[in-house]
Amino acid sequence: MSTILQKTVLSSIPRLKFCKMATMSTMREAKTKLRKEMKAKIKSLPMENRIAQSKSVTEKLLKLPEFQRSQSLSLYLHMPDEIQTEDILVECLK
Repeated sequence: MSTILQKTVLSSIPRLKFCKMATMSTMREAKTKLRKEMKAKIKSLPMENRIAQSKSVTEKLLKLPEFQRSQSLSLYLHMPDEIQTEDILVECLK
C-alpha cells in the first residue's frame, strides 16, 4: 500500500468512528423516543382492547408450529401496559 493511501485510510478512521458513534447515539435516541411513544399509545388504549389484543397474540403464538414443537420457553411476566402473558404461561404448564 502506498504511503499516500495509508495516510488517507488512517486519517479517515477517526471520522468513521465518530460517524459510527453518532449514528449509534442517534439510533439509541430514536429507539428511546419510539418506546416512549408506543408506551403512551398502549396506555391510552382501553383495557378491553389491550385484553383482546393480548388474547389475539396468545392464540397466534399457541398455533405456531415452532411453539408447538418447542421443548423450552423463556417468558416474561407482563407489566400493566404490556401484552398479558399469563395465558401463555398457563398453557405451557398444562
